[in-house]
Amino acid sequence: MTRRVFLEADQIAAVVGTNKLSSGGDHYEINKIIIHENFVAERLQNDISLCQIKEEFNFNDRVKPIRLASRPNIRPGSRCVLTGWGFTDNQRTVPDNLQVLTVTVMSNRRCSEKLAQTSDVLRLLIKPKCAH
Repeated sequence: MTRRVFLEADQIAAVVGTNKLSSGGDHYEINKIIIHENFVAERLQNDISLCQIKEEFNFNDRVKPIRLASRPNIRPGSRCVLTGWGFTDNQRTVPDNLQVLTVTVMSNRRCSEKLAQTSDVLRLLIKPKCAH
């Protein structure tokens, strides 16, 4: 499997304590990006990484630690909130406002059924994926 790295650690920063990328909050340099060991770029499978920051976060009233889930799997029907300033288009546009998306988890079987109902053109355009 070929590993493609889209960004290097010195090209990004961790921004905490603000909802605006252009103002407020603290910026932390990234020491290392840890790519999921089963990442498949062509299918965007396991498209998740961890970023190790160079120094510890300064916690305050706007920056607090979160506890990791105690269960290894999230059950279908659970609602999850995703946030970030990731690219919003193919031109690598990064929004100024923190993006928030609430999703409802579905089983892999239901996800596969839904994908089977989707046209080939739409699947190529939006690249939907099911967890594996």
